[in-house]
Amino acid sequence: MLHAVWLLTDPLALPDDEVADRLAHELRRLSGRHLSGSGALWDAATHWPRDIRARRELSLPPGREDGV
Repeated sequence: MLHAVWLLTDPLALPDDEVADRLAHELRRLSGRHLSGSGALWDAATHWPRDIRARRELSLPPGREDGV
């Protein structure tokens, strides 16, 4: 997953929709398995593909400036 994020946030490469969709899928799966971080993982699965396609920095969970 880290490799996918690295590929998708490379400023010299175009976003790959297939990799972005797969990243969202994996983040959703993880959110169902992680008790304390499920909300942050679900938010990432929802927002990161949109951020990637818009060529923006990846957003942090709502209300959290540090992402923790």
